[in-house]
Formats: sequence, structure tokens, C-alpha cells
Amino acid sequence: MQINKKQGIRIGVAGGLAVIVGIGIAALVWGGNTVPPVPAKTYENTDLQIAFSYPGAYTLKETIASSTEFTHNIFLFEHADTLHDSSSTDASTAVSIEQSPDTIAIEVFGRGGEIDIAEWVQNNATTSHFSLSNNTFESASVANKKIISYQWDGDVEGNTLALIHNGRVFLLTVAYTEDSETIQENFISLLSTMEFM
Repeated sequence: MQINKKQGIRIGVAGGLAVIVGIGIAALVWGGNTVPPVPAKTYENTDLQIAFSYPGAYTLKETIASSTEFTHNIFLFEHADTLHDSSSTDASTAVSIEQSPDTIAIEVFGRGGEIDIAEWVQNNATTSHFSLSNNTFESASVANKKIISYQWDGDVEGNTLALIHNGRVFLLTVAYTEDSETIQENFISLLSTMEFM
């Protein structure tokens, strides 16, 4: 049997397609290197009157201190190895956000009362991370809440949003290194789901 040039091209194209289809089926059967995303988790705290969603692959740690200045910290870690002591909820083992790259923190201070958020941030510059900024902030008002935001730079870089909710100061912070865009995107995503009840 003699194969002419036209038939040879058809056989070559058919063979090439068969190889491509075979590789595609093998990838589906044996799977690729991609891991399916972990579903988001939801955090809700009726005492603080907040709720938000965060990436399911993140590790959450809470610390609470009932000293003269009520403090409640919620830390979200992109990498579990960032956690120093995941079992402790004692505020004395609290993580320093200024030294923890790839971390999202929600820090809550106070028990209630009238406070001006800009004044509080400036008067508590170390606690608010404002001492690491260039001493300037942006100000906005959302749903009758005054919000200020500022960038800071310590061992890691950070962005903080500060606001008052039910008389308590909320510092919403993301700490990151230069090359960690994912944590910043996840912070924006978390903020978009945040509810103040």
C-alpha cells in the first residue's frame, strides 16, 4: 500500500491530535499539580459585634486581656509556621504584628465611650503602629464611622485602618513583605466581607 503526501499529512495531524488528547486525559485522570482552594471560613463575635470571612487555609488565633485597657486580638496567619504558640489565648503571648510578615490582625481596644479615632491613634502611636509611619494618614467617613488609614514600615511593612465601633477602637492591619501580594489581596477581600453589627 502506498501512502501519498496528502494522506501522510492527515495521519500526522491525526496522530498529533491523539497525543494532545491523550495528554489532556492523563492530566484529568492523574491530576495536575494544582490543589483545589480551601473554602472560606467565617468568624463572628457577638460581644465585639463583628463578622467577616477569611481564607480557609489561614490559621486564626485570638488573645484576650481584661486589664485596665480591654484588649482583644484576632490574628490570621497565611502560614501556620508564623504562629508561636497556637494553643494559648493569653494576651501576654500575643504576636507582634510589626514583626510578623504575612499576617492580618484585628486589634480591639477599650470598653466603650466617646473617642476621636485620629486623636487615639496619635496618642497611642506605639500601640497603633502609627509611630512607624511618616505621621500622616488619610481620613474618610463610611456609614457614619470616621476611618483613618496609614502605612507604616518596621521589620515588615503594614497598612492599618482605624475606626471606632460601639466605643471600641478597631485597628485592622495587614503586615507584609515586599513580595507578598496575596496577603494584601486577602486583606482587601476580608475587609469587603466585614460586618459591624
